[in-house]
Amino acid sequence: MTAEQRFSQRARRLLDATPLLAQADTTLVQQLGVRARRRLLPLRQQCIDGEEMRQRIFFVVSGSFHLLRQTPDGEEVLVSRYGPGDFFCLAAAFSGSGPLGYAVNTSPAQLLSWALRDFQALMRTDSSLGERLLHQMAWQVEQERQMRTLLCCCRAENRVAAYLLYRRQACRPQPDDAQLDLKPLSLTAAELGLARETLSRCLHRLQRQQIIQCQRGQVRILRELGLRLLVGTGAEAGQGMSLPDS
Repeated sequence: MTAEQRFSQRARRLLDATPLLAQADTTLVQQLGVRARRRLLPLRQQCIDGEEMRQRIFFVVSGSFHLLRQTPDGEEVLVSRYGPGDFFCLAAAFSGSGPLGYAVNTSPAQLLSWALRDFQALMRTDSSLGERLLHQMAWQVEQERQMRTLLCCCRAENRVAAYLLYRRQACRPQPDDAQLDLKPLSLTAAELGLARETLSRCLHRLQRQQIIQCQRGQVRILRELGLRLLVGTGAEAGQGMSLPDS
């Protein structure tokens, strides 16, 4: 099997699992397939600028991305993370403009993308596509809501444990021993409302307990039950966390 065939199979499997295309009409899938453009980003830290994000819709087939923006004083702020199976810039299909900021891949990545005008043309000819887009956006908003509930945790270690479980769940259907890329740790810490040093201490403590393995910002979960027990402790203390079942 060629690399192109492997890519196509993986992309189709991921797309079929999304709310956008789950049980979609074959004609719609074929029309999207014809209009899709494959993009390879073999190096880390390659940028998709704001201009391109206003003109295209993206789907992550492999790798991971950060959506970033700069504050007026020049500080870089993490807005969202995207991994395999995630779309970004979907709202542009309705608003006609992309998100503020830019996207950067944090690992070698492969994307599919569509010209915004192609999506809008399909929406005019297939009334179900607009509704499917809304379902997809609602699903991704719910994933983000679950992430935001982590900020309700008082204890840093409970918060980090819940975050790792959330990221692990978002990675499926990748293998259970897949690594979670938390780099740069400064942005991950900011996302959790923690100091970078606090995040590092929590990861080191979890590693000493043989719950995770961590090296240079790459985390592999060794005992998922250990993380869930920590999250359960936080929930019993009234933290209000909600995580999907494995």
